[in-house]
Order: sequence, then C-alpha cells, then structure tokens
Amino acid sequence: RLEALAGELDLAGERYLRATVVWVRQPASGRVGDAAIIDAGGTLHGWIGGACTEPVVRREARAIMAEGVPRLIYLGPDGELAGIGRPGVRAVAMSCASEGALEIWIKPLVDGDWAMTILNRSEPARKVEFDWSKEPVADNLTDRNAAFSTTRYQVRDLWSGEDLGTTETPLTIEVLARHIRMMRLTRVSNGS
Repeated sequence: RLEALAGELDLAGERYLRATVVWVRQPASGRVGDAAIIDAGGTLHGWIGGACTEPVVRREARAIMAEGVPRLIYLGPDGELAGIGRPGVRAVAMSCASEGALEIWIKPLVDGDWAMTILNRSEPARKVEFDWSKEPVADNLTDRNAAFSTTRYQVRDLWSGEDLGTTETPLTIEVLARHIRMMRLTRVSNGS
C-alpha cells in the first residue's frame, strides 16, 4: 500500500517524506521497521506508532519538509530528554505516560539521492567500514536500488558538511560513543 502511494506521489511530482522507526524501547506501540509516508498536506499514511507518536511526527515532518534536511527524532519520557545529547537527534517528550521510547528517521530525498544513518548505541567509539561494492542498498517502499556498481555518489556528512569521498572507495568513519553519523549520497554519474 505504501509502495503504491509513493509511486503515485512520485508520478504526480508531489513532495512527501518517509518516516521509519529505527529503535524502540518497550512499552511502545511502534516496532522497528514500521513505516509511514507523510504527504505535503501533513496526512500520515501507514503506521509508526499510536496517538503518542503521530502528532509529533506530523509536526516534525512540516519542519523537515520546509528545511529539506533529514532528522532523527527521539520520543521518550520528559525526564530523560536532557540525557539524549547526541548530535543530529531531536529529543521530544512523548505525550503519553509511558516509559517506552522510539527513534524515528525521517528523510526527504529527491532526484535519486539517498540518506544513510549509522547509530552507535554503545559506550566506546566505533570505527565503521562500509564497502559500497559489497553492500546492496535498496528501498522496497519506492522500489529503488542504489546500484553502486553502475552509479557513483558523493558522500557528505549532513551536520559537519564534511566531504567523505565517493562510493567508488569504501567508507571508513568513526562514530563516537552514543552518537550517530548521518550522510547524504548525491548521485554524481551513471556508468563507469
């Protein structure tokens, strides 16, 4: 159902966002992998959680659509928001009296660009190596494939603006303890 809607919106040239639950602490109604599309009018199609989650996601989607920058949203109890000091994460109090929490990744991408997020939930910093030629990347919601073997992308850190090279060579970056790195992959060329 979401795949068909994304296709219709693409054909019509209408803007939309995709929201995906990427982490959950129970009790919460959302599950990792739950997804929704938020259209330009703010209507949410799909499931990313119940009445505690949807109003926040719709509100954040309006801001993301205006700014054009992906965002990771942490929804949790008000008392723990001060401890969520990870760069690139917007911490928002959940309106329900639940001890559950969610992280939702929202991305507005057009023209064949991709977003990539690496989360380090552990204490030590982690060195991450990602070999584009060995990792298939696809989005089954929009039926797109990154096709790294035939398409070259420029990789840029979304917060620092740092140029991280292209997908012609493996990515090697450090992700600090309890932090994230968010990158945008912008298509540079097709073919060799």
